[in-house]
Amino acid sequence: MPIYQQNQQPPPYYREIQHWAEKITVLIERYDDYEQDYRFAGSGVILRGSYPNQYYVIATHHSLELEDRYRVRIGDDTSELEYSEIQQLKHEDRKKDQDLAIFEFFSQETFPTATLGNPFSLYPKKSTIYLYGWVEKVGEQGGLVIEPVWTAGTITKVDEDNPNNKYPLEYEDVDARKGMSGGPLLNEYGCLVGIHGGTISFPHPGEKKQYVGIAINRLWEESSLVNSEDIELAKTRRNCRPDNL
Repeated sequence: MPIYQQNQQPPPYYREIQHWAEKITVLIERYDDYEQDYRFAGSGVILRGSYPNQYYVIATHHSLELEDRYRVRIGDDTSELEYSEIQQLKHEDRKKDQDLAIFEFFSQETFPTATLGNPFSLYPKKSTIYLYGWVEKVGEQGGLVIEPVWTAGTITKVDEDNPNNKYPLEYEDVDARKGMSGGPLLNEYGCLVGIHGGTISFPHPGEKKQYVGIAINRLWEESSLVNSEDIELAKTRRNCRPDNL
């Protein structure tokens, strides 16, 4: 559920951004040899490619690090891929590999795609951040079920100056759960500014849990796959709300 005080109005465009997040977030599954079936692995975000019918999915690398087959669910459509098709993002000038993975697929279907924004336009303790992702839980009948979670929080840190920080975005008050790693982090105008990475602290009573994300600029700095036009627009883009929200 979204996080904000009951006596407050939801932030601007709240429901519109939620609706858009549902469309651009994918469910990722890993093939389990023991079960002989696909099992839930995590979340991801869909981006447009440079060519017709070309798409990319970005996710956290730690969700895709096992050398197995994977399957991506986008609404009612699925796309299967081998581990060799997954690219972990690296940079020769950084001391650490990034916790980002990207892979390509082609489809005759037309899918909504995320619109890139500038993560360094966020302000600690002021900017709202939205997170959407898939989680696996025990259902009412006792079996495992997969369901989406939509939540909002507040940016607490934007580490623009340290290129070796794998998670330059920090935030609190989100209802983040296991499986949401790889889900989109959207600003209050619907721009994709980051990818959810996970939890960094389990606080003492009275303190808030802190979460971390990967700034989306790491994607265009370290992958030649991203549409160059999208990159240039992202650097100055303010509002990412599509007309068909």
